[in-house]
Amino acid sequence: MVAADSEVSGTRGAFVRLLTKHASLNAHLVLIPNAPTGQEMEMNMRMFRNIAAAAVVVAGTFAANAAFAYERWIDFVNVSDHGVTDIRIANLDDRRWGPNLLSGVLPAGYHIVVNPMKPQGYCRFDIRLTYTDGTVSRVNDVNLCEALKIVSNGSSYNVYPI
Repeated sequence: MVAADSEVSGTRGAFVRLLTKHASLNAHLVLIPNAPTGQEMEMNMRMFRNIAAAAVVVAGTFAANAAFAYERWIDFVNVSDHGVTDIRIANLDDRRWGPNLLSGVLPAGYHIVVNPMKPQGYCRFDIRLTYTDGTVSRVNDVNLCEALKIVSNGSSYNVYPI
């Protein structure tokens, strides 16, 4: 007669338990997966938390770097009657104007491509223009993450995506 609950080792993380019904010789094989121990479950949860945390960090890095991936430049076209002496840019969160992006005077009828200094991941900027006659104009809330052309006649401007 076979013992009532004898165990036989199985393969692939399972074991086979041989069960018998009372005194009969009818045997039933039942495949029962090994349940993880408390320590194994804790290790699995720790691994899951670490993977989840890493996924959040990676997703956050991609989101943060998305703004850094944009090129920020302006094709500025001066169609006014005066030269431009000064182009300064400030991001919307910092109202301090950056340095003059021109190294000289941009004559009337000419254009220049300028890049903001240290955009620090920002896309939206205000732009201040100073003309040789002393006129100062502002172009407010311009998204420089889109390639732009700004055409200014001194008193007004048009912003075009390129």
